[in-house]
Amino acid sequence: MSKLFYNLHLLDNKDGAVATTSIEHEFTDYFTLYQITELNNCFSIENGIIEDYLANDIGWPLMSERMKIIFEQFNSQGVHWIKTNVYDLRSANYYNYYVLGFKEKLDVINVEESSYDDSGLILVPVFSLDKIKYLDFFPQPDKYDLNIVISARLKSKLHMEKITGIDFSSTLVSK
Repeated sequence: MSKLFYNLHLLDNKDGAVATTSIEHEFTDYFTLYQITELNNCFSIENGIIEDYLANDIGWPLMSERMKIIFEQFNSQGVHWIKTNVYDLRSANYYNYYVLGFKEKLDVINVEESSYDDSGLILVPVFSLDKIKYLDFFPQPDKYDLNIVISARLKSKLHMEKITGIDFSSTLVSK
């Protein structure tokens, strides 16, 4: 069992495509996404390279079918996939994509070792190995942002399969 976990990020790629949405999303809490299963014709791109992990204007984790299949091979809890598509305005092609959602916030934080601001927002999360040792990916329980934390095993598989549009930063794990 690896003790290494990473934050999954979009690759900072000036040539990467950014999908824009045609829907007005009313989900103020990311964890309410499990209420929907499909979003038809809601993303489009005008320019840039279409990557497996696709940047978008609402900040949701938008993954290609290829990336989704890899994630499905690994352990998590409360995962909910929302099928959507991305329309390429240049070629008039549709591409299948999925929004990675979670049905609940997981208790994964080591409360004593994490740092917080005055309002209680986590500034520097420290994850508890006892709470995450059987997980390969999970949402970081923040109030304002969705970060996906992945295991070293999943990171290796994403690299091996040459998944595009991804970057990583290390995160802190305690015993």
